Amino acid sequence: MPVPYTENSAQTFGFDQKTADAQNYRRGEEMTSFVIGPMPVDAFLNEFLDARKVDFKDMPSPNNAFDSVLPETKAPTKERDIYEPLIRAINDDGTGRSRCPGFYFLDTSDKPDTSGGPVGSKKPDICCYAERHLGLVKKDKLEDSLVAQTNMGLAATFIEVKLDAQSDCFRDPPGRNPSKKVRKGWKFALHGMKGDPLLECQKTLGQNGTYASEIGMRQFRDVTFSLMMFGLVVRLVRWDRSGAIVSAAFDIHTHPEYLCKFLWCFSHVSDIQRGYELTVEPASLADEARFKESIEAHIQSQLPWASEEERRAALDEHYAEGNVTIIYVLRQEVDRDGTINTIHPYLISRPVYIPLTLVGRCTRRFWAVDTVTGQVVFLKDTWRSNDDDREGSILQILEANAVRNVPPLVYHCDVSVATILGKPASLDDFPGMLDLSLGVPQKTLTQDYLDRDWLCGSPQAYRTTIIGRTRYRLIVRYAGYPLIRCRGTRELFNGTFGAFIAMYDAYKNCGFMHCDITPGNIILYTMPEMGRRIALLTDWELALHKTVEDDRKYRLASMSWQFLSVALLSGTRSQHRIADDMESLYYVILYCALLYLPHKLNNQQLIARLNNVFDYSDTSADRHSNGQGKSHDLTITGVNKLPWTGSVRDWFEAVTGRLAEYFFRRKQADWMGAHKAWNLDVFLEIWVNTLVRPGVALPEDDRIDRVNDKKNLYDFKKVVPRSVRSDPYQATIAHDTVEEPHSATTIGFHTLSRNHLGATTSGTATPRRMSETGPHPRPWRTEVESSSLAAARVAPTSAPGRAGPLYVDLQVWALAGRIPPPASAGITDDVVDLSIDGGGSSGSALEGMAGPLSGFSHDGELRIPRTTLFLPTVSQSFRAPTTLAMSPDDRQETSAPAEESKRRPPSVASVRSRKRRRNDDDDDDL
Repeated sequence: MPVPYTENSAQTFGFDQKTADAQNYRRGEEMTSFVIGPMPVDAFLNEFLDARKVDFKDMPSPNNAFDSVLPETKAPTKERDIYEPLIRAINDDGTGRSRCPGFYFLDTSDKPDTSGGPVGSKKPDICCYAERHLGLVKKDKLEDSLVAQTNMGLAATFIEVKLDAQSDCFRDPPGRNPSKKVRKGWKFALHGMKGDPLLECQKTLGQNGTYASEIGMRQFRDVTFSLMMFGLVVRLVRWDRSGAIVSAAFDIHTHPEYLCKFLWCFSHVSDIQRGYELTVEPASLADEARFKESIEAHIQSQLPWASEEERRAALDEHYAEGNVTIIYVLRQEVDRDGTINTIHPYLISRPVYIPLTLVGRCTRRFWAVDTVTGQVVFLKDTWRSNDDDREGSILQILEANAVRNVPPLVYHCDVSVATILGKPASLDDFPGMLDLSLGVPQKTLTQDYLDRDWLCGSPQAYRTTIIGRTRYRLIVRYAGYPLIRCRGTRELFNGTFGAFIAMYDAYKNCGFMHCDITPGNIILYTMPEMGRRIALLTDWELALHKTVEDDRKYRLASMSWQFLSVALLSGTRSQHRIADDMESLYYVILYCALLYLPHKLNNQQLIARLNNVFDYSDTSADRHSNGQGKSHDLTITGVNKLPWTGSVRDWFEAVTGRLAEYFFRRKQADWMGAHKAWNLDVFLEIWVNTLVRPGVALPEDDRIDRVNDKKNLYDFKKVVPRSVRSDPYQATIAHDTVEEPHSATTIGFHTLSRNHLGATTSGTATPRRMSETGPHPRPWRTEVESSSLAAARVAPTSAPGRAGPLYVDLQVWALAGRIPPPASAGITDDVVDLSIDGGGSSGSALEGMAGPLSGFSHDGELRIPRTTLFLPTVSQSFRAPTTLAMSPDDRQETSAPAEESKRRPPSVASVRSRKRRRNDDDDDDL
């Protein structure tokens, strides 16, 4: 089975064209295997946007809602004829009411998002933004202007428009109720298309997939919704990391109610239902400063030789001012009382690795600051296959078997669904509760719809590509730089030799093969006590045990095209062997050597060599395959063209000679001879004999960065992959990073419960405050200590613009609301356990405590009394009214004692409550 040729597998390190058209054609071809439909529109609205529960009483009438779009009296000549009337019909029903309250649709067709570079920039025809973001995207000062800048980091949804229905890249099956047999034989995407219409529709499908992928990459999203419009025909689309579900087509003149209901539902469901990931939130100013300081110190330790200018550039790779995010990891720890669930906050900003496709593992990697220890760690946010072993579990096995050069595991877990309870269910107003305690992991849904009656195509065929996935986070100890950042010949070969030792130990000690050897998975980490960089082999998610026979297509699709073995690329064998990993390591060295070591190839010759060896794809027999370019490179002709001399050439000649012998014996079915020609011990012997022997001195600082040299810009700008470009990735934006443009404080408690009665639960409390230049969150941290307090009443004072107190009616709950300071905020309920980390000014007060306060100190940038709450571990309820008043205007910086800061995590608020029923005898324990 050949390797699927996807944007992620082939272009992360590939030198094919990176223009928008080229990307769209490739993604269109790729997405045909991941798109299913046509789902009935009513079912789409009910199952994905809660239409059965949404109140449509106040929805503007859908009658003739879109008659101004392409009226019969006016023949359209261009797509732009559709934009303005459609946007106006959505934003205003003619009486001043929006069909999508809280959101605004704008023309972005001529204002591309170039934050990722001008080549391949993104510009959907119409973008939808939350109203609070309009000041960031609407540059035209005219109030009535419908034109705005594309910002894929803020887009809530988008509409891509084509002029006529013939541009529809999907075909619904004929008839009102086609039989199961007709549906199974019907190809929903690109059905029956040939020639230019096929290419154009393929490009359209890829274009929509590109925009959905970009939103998923730039934001913390589980799901993205979009609309595809072909003349008057519209389709609704739900995208997740397994694929996309597309609705049946409908005409907005004959069925305007469908589009009206979609828009109304989209604006009235919760942020979670819109697809936002709520286990992240914007960091406070103090945490942002802490993040920057920690990253600067880590850069100093990792690049001690770097100049001041190089350090500033290195900081820019990881930190974007005003875009630092807290990412919460649900951790389980065991003490004598049982298992404790706690939320562990990490600080992140720019990723160091991003996904290029919507579907798959879609891994993002970050340098992250542990808010408890202050250490910089490596955090991986990914979507693992439901059928795969967890990477953290594999790392634990490797560590237990003394495998060298593998990063130490800090923690790993599936990401729980953040559940919002209470009224209303939206963070835009008052969310009620944000709960991570349910233990329900975030999973994709597309795979669950492969047995629906409306599905066109073969369910069995779809199951080979549409795979159920679970969001997963992994933290490892060492945050370093990928192999492509090596300083020269010596570090390239030392680094890859370190990776080989990890491969050697893993296979010899416990039978594991890595299965995804790339330059991005070999990390160079400076050990200060050693004074040099070591190499670590990371990303063991696809690792297989040697006893497992595996030919799953999705596993191959996750691997990198450029570095796979000839056997896997050509489809002659799908079961992975350790020989494939060794061959991949050879290609990693060749790739990096061609890019960064001295040689005499000019730019055109270099690109041709990279294309021929690494990017070559044969599309005969309606599939992609490779191996020819690599096979040729391993012949004598290929060896003679190597541009190096000395020990480096000796190594290449020795390896290619053994590989050529291996291929010859394998083709002759001489597997015993093939094994003798090419195995771990043979590879180790080659390394020792050519590079590790006495007298061999490899150059240390001979790196030549051709790709990022400005004088080579013309040659490389349209083909260079992002993974080897020097410019940083855009920061991943947490939802609600930008608040309303007025002075406001947001108070948020994120709660989860402990698994035994009467114990403290954990979460966060981070008020955020706006300034004229953008979001500047302010932290407040306080802990309360009492031997008797077990219940609290916290009542808000009157606040401008808010009538009456906030109301919560929950069992395990959290409170979040916008209250202009000075103010109070709080809780009305019976509480079993209460522990709050917060802050305020010197005027802040804790009033009406049932027990004495003790242990005051200052914490963070605010002058706050700081104490700790200890509660009885029995399940007993009291009524001890307490008022917690907060006035976070005083910004004088103070520092907590060192021993206090080490005692427990900062920015943590913990609340566990029990609702009092009318009859106290009916109380239920949590």
